[in-house]
Amino acid sequence: MKILVAAKDKSVRSSLALLIEYEGKKDSIRDAGDQISFLEILRNFYIELVIIDWEFFFNENFEMMILLKKAYPEIAFIVTGIKKENKKNAANANMDAFYMWSDSPEELIKIINSFRKNGNPS
Repeated sequence: MKILVAAKDKSVRSSLALLIEYEGKKDSIRDAGDQISFLEILRNFYIELVIIDWEFFFNENFEMMILLKKAYPEIAFIVTGIKKENKKNAANANMDAFYMWSDSPEELIKIINSFRKNGNPS
């Protein structure tokens, strides 16, 4: 699976990539720490799944998530966050899944695997 991990914090990006690689699948993982590189990767590479931190777009999160899903309906988006309200907001922005940081890492793997099995639910 072609995966893009987007988070401002390098350690978060590295941890997510390591978790995905640990699963042992033959995924191609790219990462972006800023909005420009994120958009360049989306524009220039085939991506099937984006894992993006809710805070990635600072104060424009909700609006940007809506625009991303409209611009890239073929891509599955998993939003990560720390607040329960982020989950509701992600659902309202038509994101495909939400992962709460307080959940176990296995839960994120389950979510990713659901996209492997079922494809994009959109």
